[in-house]
Amino acid sequence: MNEPKFTPGPWLNQENMAGYADIVIPGEHIAMVAKETNANLIASAPDLYAALEELILASRSFDSERVCAAFGQARAALAKAVSHD
Repeated sequence: MNEPKFTPGPWLNQENMAGYADIVIPGEHIAMVAKETNANLIASAPDLYAALEELILASRSFDSERVCAAFGQARAALAKAVSHD
């Protein structure tokens, strides 16, 4: 698979003084988002990408334990995307 060209994660969702959410990694600002729910989805993008990539690779391996683990990774990434912390 091709190497991703986006900023590697984990990305963090931090509320700022203006009431918006900042998407950050240590030392870098990624984006400012108006809605908390959108910020959670954006912050989870690297995790969602990694989970989808692993699901594809695991399905090609025909290793049932790897496939089950990949589904667990995908569920965790989706939970992060819809979290309301």
